[in-house]
Amino acid sequence: MNPLGRTLLTLAALILFTLPAHAFDGAEYLLGSDDGGRTHKLALGVRIHDQIKAIPELPHDQGDLSWLLAYEFHSNIAYWQLGLGYTPESNTDRDAEVLTPQINLIFKDSIYRLGLGALTSYVDEDGETDWTDVYWQAIVGIELPLGSRASLGLYGCYVFNKWEDITDSGDNGLAGNLLLSWGF
Repeated sequence: MNPLGRTLLTLAALILFTLPAHAFDGAEYLLGSDDGGRTHKLALGVRIHDQIKAIPELPHDQGDLSWLLAYEFHSNIAYWQLGLGYTPESNTDRDAEVLTPQINLIFKDSIYRLGLGALTSYVDEDGETDWTDVYWQAIVGIELPLGSRASLGLYGCYVFNKWEDITDSGDNGLAGNLLLSWGF
């Protein structure tokens, strides 16, 4: 199966896994909720990277920083996060800028977060541009409220290229996200 097919199959499985809960108590888990009257959030933050040997097209090295912008659609137990990361420069000898769109499904319980995401990166290296194949991240974190609308999230991400290589920690990498979000 090609990478796009795997991506669509994974997203379909996530949706099918979470939507049947609607039948048990009438709550609409992934399609909307009364989440304190605010089901939408905008988030701005930073991501610190590690080198990911399994994705050699990515010019990230340990300590590289990306800016993150995300829109979140919240429901009772989970939320969809559509994000874009921008890496203006790399600590490697490669002169590159990177744009990384991503979609994440993150489950929430109190302050705790657990999720899975699909990413692809547009790499502009010395004037030559190309997209990476779809790659993945497992997400774990906490989100602390700052008043009634704002929150601060700290997330750890395990980034990997292929599902069959998910346990190969030598080629996969870690990333950390710090996001300030505002509900509306």
